[in-house]
Amino acid sequence: MGVIPKKGEHLFDHDGVKAVIQFAQHNGQWIAEYRFRFRCGAFHAGTMPLTINSEQHTNLQNALHDAACRMVQAMATATKGHQLNKRQQKAVDALTVWADQFESAPITCKPAPQSKRFLDLFSGIGGFHLAMKKTGAVCAGSVELDAAARKTYAENFPGDYVTCDDIRKAVASMFGKVDIVCGGFPCQSFSLEGDGEGFDHKDKGALFFDTARLIGHLAPESFILENVEALGTHDDGVQVLLE
Repeated sequence: MGVIPKKGEHLFDHDGVKAVIQFAQHNGQWIAEYRFRFRCGAFHAGTMPLTINSEQHTNLQNALHDAACRMVQAMATATKGHQLNKRQQKAVDALTVWADQFESAPITCKPAPQSKRFLDLFSGIGGFHLAMKKTGAVCAGSVELDAAARKTYAENFPGDYVTCDDIRKAVASMFGKVDIVCGGFPCQSFSLEGDGEGFDHKDKGALFFDTARLIGHLAPESFILENVEALGTHDDGVQVLLE
C-alpha cells in the first residue's frame, strides 16, 4: 500500500466526538488524512492511513485544509437521513467548528510580466515594428520624417503610441519608459554608392547623433541599429565611435 509514517497529528475529543487529522511529507509534498467517530450513534468515517496515494499538496496548510473539508463532507454523508438528537447535533456542530480552523493558504498571484516597450526610430512603414510585435513587445513611439510612410505605418499598426515626424525634435520624455530602441538610420552618406559625406551630411549621416542622444537619455536595456556594411569602416573612426 505504501504507508507513510505520520509526521504529526491534530486531535479532537470533545462533546461526544473524537477526530484526528494526521499529516506527513512525501517527496517534498504534504499529505493529510482523517478519521472521526461519534460516541453517540453509529457515525464514523476515515481515510487513514497516510499512503503514497494520498492527495499531495505543496504546503502543509493546504493539505490539512483538504483533509478537514473531506472529513466534514464524510460527516454530512454519514448523518444524512438521520434525525439527530440534541447531543448528536451538538457533536456535528463541534466537529464542524474544529474543522473550520484548517484554512487553506491564500493564493499569491504573481504579477504578469510586463511587455517590453520599444521605440521605433526611422520607422518607415513598420519593418522593425512587425519583428518586435512578434516577440510580444509593445510600441512606445515611432519617429518617421516621410508623411506617406507615417500614414502607412499608422494603418499597419494602429495603437496608442507617440508619433514624431523628425528625430531632431524628438526628446526622451515623449515616450516614457523604453526598454528597446530600434531603427535603421539613413545609409546614403555611408554607402559605397552614396556621396561619401558620412556623418557630415546633416540630413542623413548626422542623424546618427540624434539616435545616440535618444539612446543616452532613454537608457534602454538594449538597442538594435541597422545600416550598410560600409559604415563599419567609414572615416577610419566609426568603429571606435560605436564601441
